Amino acid sequence: MKLFKDTQAFCINDLVATLYSLGIEQSTILTVLHDPKPNGVRIFNSNSQEGAEIFKGKGWGEPRILAELFAEQDLGFDKHLLGEYLIEDHVLNRKHNLDKSFLHNLASMQDFRGQQLVASLRSFFTIFYAPIPEGYPGAPMDILIDQFAWKYYSDNPEHFVNCDCVSLLVASLHWLHAELSSKHEVTFETWLGFVAPNGLNIGVPRVYLKRLHSAACADPRPILLFGPPKCLDREPTVDHQPGRSMLGFVKQQCIAGRTLLSCICASLSNRHIHFA
Repeated sequence: MKLFKDTQAFCINDLVATLYSLGIEQSTILTVLHDPKPNGVRIFNSNSQEGAEIFKGKGWGEPRILAELFAEQDLGFDKHLLGEYLIEDHVLNRKHNLDKSFLHNLASMQDFRGQQLVASLRSFFTIFYAPIPEGYPGAPMDILIDQFAWKYYSDNPEHFVNCDCVSLLVASLHWLHAELSSKHEVTFETWLGFVAPNGLNIGVPRVYLKRLHSAACADPRPILLFGPPKCLDREPTVDHQPGRSMLGFVKQQCIAGRTLLSCICASLSNRHIHFA
């Protein structure tokens, strides 16, 4: 709770001294305002749509302003619900050809200039969890990574031809870290074949790729893309055949017409579920 005289707020630790220092007499009518954030977060964590409307009605109506609120991790937003809400809002905006989604504004607020790709990715995914819908988790991941890639490329264009290169690297880095953290050896040449299948030139300098591979070997902790599933009443299942290489599985899915990012996420989401 905060006490105000007009628009001037003051501390209530020493109420008498504070009132006296402000020249407020005993007969002055004071307005008592309650911070709407805790209640708004509580409602959001029960019903994200209703909670978002509460915030909009309390002065956080502009996409940028509400995105800034979502970024305040100490408020206690449910990260799984937040991830779902951000994607739903982004899809709705894209459907109506709008560029005002909270996810887009949240991404644009990040400052990745001069930051390592993996460190930036981990930082971005501390704000929310990527949801894992039943069956096929690739679609929401495409949306989240596209927004991250757009901003990371905007801040660090010197290493990439375009933001699609960043998206491709994120997918391949997720696979690399997942394999290394599972104690599977992945040489640079093996990973390079994954990044650029069939000799595809993605326009990223080889020396830059080597640095990414070396960093992953030194710190193979999984990149936190997925949050905990809502239901934990069954063991995670592996959605590729036992004894079959993940690289082979992903390549076959690409041939079947699925995007590289989507099929990697579909392959790893159940096998590597990580909790922030």
